[in-house]
Amino acid sequence: MLKTISDELKNYDDSIVKYNETAVRKVVECVKVISKTEVELTFKGGFDMTVEVEK
Repeated sequence: MLKTISDELKNYDDSIVKYNETAVRKVVECVKVISKTEVELTFKGGFDMTVEVEK
């Protein structure tokens, strides 16, 4: 599944610096807010990642 996500992201310009709804919807299955400073992303295929967000 990571290969599919990687292939999908290659379709977008490397200089993407702003939010892209279409790209996100194709690779992210779920976003959970864990706390004021953390979110958990679940990618299609089941890969989970917790990231710290800046204030």
